[in-house]
Amino acid sequence: MLIVIGFGAVSDFAISKRQQTAEAVVVGHHPDDHNLYDLRIVVGGRQYTGRDTPLSGTIYVNQKVHIFFDPQAPQNMSLISFSDVGEHDLAPVPLLVLGVVGILGFALNQRKAKSGALPGVRSGDEDAPEIDLKVKG
Repeated sequence: MLIVIGFGAVSDFAISKRQQTAEAVVVGHHPDDHNLYDLRIVVGGRQYTGRDTPLSGTIYVNQKVHIFFDPQAPQNMSLISFSDVGEHDLAPVPLLVLGVVGILGFALNQRKAKSGALPGVRSGDEDAPEIDLKVKG
């Protein structure tokens, strides 16, 4: 999961260095598909259609919007800068890392608990010292 997120963010940051801007026309809306909008631009006399979801605000079909696009693949477009897209992609990483560390810590703690409280003494070891615990009361 972290690799996929990292790869996407690195790709977005690379595109951000060459991104260009254009005015696009909103040509479709898919509210049931992650609120995606179809966007159309003309680059070099050719039409390209891409999709994106606005992070905030509302846009409408036939509205003109400012977009960022990859000049190497103009159908790859975004309503926000690709550097912002990369940062947005990385947002869950600290929580994922914390989750992985927490799960590993829990697993190690459970393993220690099962192996016994005395280091170096295995359960079922005949030479293990006996411990007499007396409770004063």
